[in-house]
Amino acid sequence: TGLEPETTYSDLYLVVELNGGVTDTITIPSFTTPSLKLTTEQPQGVSETTSNVSATTNLSNDETSVGFQWKKYDAPASLKPSEGYAAMNNGKIEGQIKRLQSTAYYNVRAFYKSAEGKYYYGDWVTFDPSDFSYIEPTIHTYPITNISQDAVSLSGYVLAGSDDIVEQGFEYWEATQSKALTTIVQAEPYPTADGDVNTVLSTGQVMNTPIEGLKPMTTYGYRAFVRTATKTVYGEEMSFMTPEPVGIEATETTTPQANTFKGYYDLHGRRYDTPQKGINILRFNDGTSRTILIK
Repeated sequence: TGLEPETTYSDLYLVVELNGGVTDTITIPSFTTPSLKLTTEQPQGVSETTSNVSATTNLSNDETSVGFQWKKYDAPASLKPSEGYAAMNNGKIEGQIKRLQSTAYYNVRAFYKSAEGKYYYGDWVTFDPSDFSYIEPTIHTYPITNISQDAVSLSGYVLAGSDDIVEQGFEYWEATQSKALTTIVQAEPYPTADGDVNTVLSTGQVMNTPIEGLKPMTTYGYRAFVRTATKTVYGEEMSFMTPEPVGIEATETTTPQANTFKGYYDLHGRRYDTPQKGINILRFNDGTSRTILIK
């Protein structure tokens, strides 16, 4: 991330360090980044002092150095604007500006800051914070990441509306079937086969929450939620299945004696005095061996 737009990158390579200090080098073909698209949209007032700001862009969702600058409409050109970072969400930069004065007009523009510290800007857009209406919070559920047999990372996106957020996070449950949901307002939890819905709280505009204690080879449903004083809004329902457990397995050609043990070896033939994480080959002086997998 953080690359310069309209720039050709070449002579790149990736160095991978393996166990035992062995390295492998992978050459990355040269490429040219496309031109940057960054269009500031008209802000939405959610109160007399708070406005949601957004911009459309072709930046990746992985970019974090994005945000907005703003200052009063009649401020002198030499005055440095205020600045705040925002979040990417499916081709949009979205954030919220607070502590505005309802008696003043403001200018706002989106920005992208590269890893080299260079700024790229969208056009200035003028808005009146006193022109506001009631807006519900925005909530999205993202696909899962970092899944294992008993754990997973849940991700979601929250942008506050007119009401203050009381709490936010995820609901998840063991499910035997999936029912498609869109973002809806709902007073009761989603019904499951056994009625057991788990809730875990999270923070931030982009939420990332690890979940542990799951059953292997089991299907779970989940969705993000945000709760205000008046209602709960849910994100899209999604599901995942945990993989089968990975344990220690052994194959033994003969029954070796303890005094014939030679050492632990990896798949590349490197010897270790103690077993390493992953596949280990136990070799013995009589030529026999067995394989174990260490989690």
